[in-house]
Amino acid sequence: MRRHRYISLMTFILAIITLAACTGSPIISSTPPTQPMAVPTVTITSVSVTLISPTATLEPLVATPILPTATGSTAITTPVAEARKEIVFETDALRLELTSNGRIQGIVDITTGVNHIQYLDSVGLLFPFMAAVYENQSLYPTAMWLENDQLIATFGTTSQLTIALRVKHFSHFLTFEVLEFQGPLASPIRFVQLPVNLSEVKTIDGCVNGVGNAGFAVYILALNNQAKVYADAGRGQGVIAANVWQPSEIRGAKVAVFGAPPSQAANIAREIFGEKALFCK
Repeated sequence: MRRHRYISLMTFILAIITLAACTGSPIISSTPPTQPMAVPTVTITSVSVTLISPTATLEPLVATPILPTATGSTAITTPVAEARKEIVFETDALRLELTSNGRIQGIVDITTGVNHIQYLDSVGLLFPFMAAVYENQSLYPTAMWLENDQLIATFGTTSQLTIALRVKHFSHFLTFEVLEFQGPLASPIRFVQLPVNLSEVKTIDGCVNGVGNAGFAVYILALNNQAKVYADAGRGQGVIAANVWQPSEIRGAKVAVFGAPPSQAANIAREIFGEKALFCK
């Protein structure tokens, strides 16, 4: 009798196990099953970068160069044939010619009449006279005009960035000072950029601040500590420029620009500074 009851009990248990296996349900479940937490995936897209000016000898505006946006890229490519000479600044030896969209199309030695402009490429595209970086995008002027002694530039199509420079004329040199800055705090800002087809770096009192040849050179001198000037040359091309790296130092940054034979550069620098030492890079 006991053997019969044992066999019956085992048969009953096996029947329950078989039924559970067929239905996929657990025999005992003290807690509801939990689903594993979904882990979101993040895709990081790598972005290729280029210098703000594609010429290798030009100093980038930022330590990690930024790829220009479509707007900036379009704005920078103004064919020479379509550019209009809207703004002219002159000394006794140098003439600067700017277009109405903020490109530099003339860096002229007045004595010889030679234009020493360096083009962006073989097609004759022009470099911008100014540039800025905002939210990891390089911005270039879209419009530039002169009001009395103020050179005013607007940047991009959505940034609402406007920079006004006060320009003063002297017999041997020009000065450019950041007078007003409206819009987002872009940084850094290059408020003067002159690309030339000259390939020798020039110095005054040990400061690297010019590019030229034996007969003519273009110089840029910082007139205060806010402006950081830059000069470099090589392979038949060069650039002089002035940058401001801190947003708090933008207003008031000031430089002097002049062109002259290198033999006269030191005398012009003394005319500008008197007995004070130059602000070196």
